[in-house]
Amino acid sequence: MNVWTRRAVAISLLSLSIFPCIGQAHYKVYYDKYPQVKKPLGKSYLGHATFYGKKYFGKITASGERLKNGTCAHKTLPFGSMLEVTNLKNGRKTIVRVIDRGPFGKNRDVDLSFDAAKKLGMTLAGVAKVQIRVIGLNGIVLVRPDEYLLEEASTITARADMAAQRVD
Repeated sequence: MNVWTRRAVAISLLSLSIFPCIGQAHYKVYYDKYPQVKKPLGKSYLGHATFYGKKYFGKITASGERLKNGTCAHKTLPFGSMLEVTNLKNGRKTIVRVIDRGPFGKNRDVDLSFDAAKKLGMTLAGVAKVQIRVIGLNGIVLVRPDEYLLEEASTITARADMAAQRVD
């Protein structure tokens, strides 16, 4: 290996080790501004939902997981919280798990993965007024969800069904 190749490899390795730290510094400031909710189970509130574009699918989130189907971002709820999101315009519902922080836009409460937004029928509008209800923690549904649409038999919905049946 010549000297320039070695330098390029050293710089790329250094950048891989430094950049995640820079990204986490941003979240430190964010956590101070939005402290985490204590005991959120069963809480319900109204808000506005947006969704991640398809280009973000598979990217690393604040929790360290990759963005995938059936997930979302929320400012204050703990990672792993299970949310039942209802589009108030058409009544469609879905269940998502919090794995990221955000949304960073003004007057936005939750950023949904693209498949969840599609289930809610909000992909054309981009923003929808929704009801958000915390129905579980640590990826497990602890409160029986209201009736919701079971579309495409997504794994997150199937897991939610099984967990809700066990609670009875």
